[in-house]
Amino acid sequence: IEQIVPSLNLVTGVTFGTSEGVYTESFNDSLKLVKEYVKTINGKVTGKSWLTGDECTLIDLYVAANLAAAYQLVLDSGFQKGMGDATSWFKRVSALPSFVSAFGFVKLSSKSLKPGSTLLK
Repeated sequence: IEQIVPSLNLVTGVTFGTSEGVYTESFNDSLKLVKEYVKTINGKVTGKSWLTGDECTLIDLYVAANLAAAYQLVLDSGFQKGMGDATSWFKRVSALPSFVSAFGFVKLSSKSLKPGSTLLK
């Protein structure tokens, strides 16, 4: 996850409007990396409920916490449907009482938010 965090931060920062002067190409490349990461997770949780083992572990909580903003902002319903196993896993983790108490309820994005053109170069 450490490799994907800079891309997650760039995508969410630009989408929230807290990062300015980012090149459009950098934003698009970072979004692509985020989606590839979710695709990797999709393969890892196919036929399983959790990333490792038969119950939720700290790694499930950690990875889901890092992906929460992306699922709320830029991973639209079409992408979520295509990554059904990863999305089911994310919904399962984000519905856990311990997750909700730490991060609140997560509402998944139906449409990807686009950053304002003034934020991108």
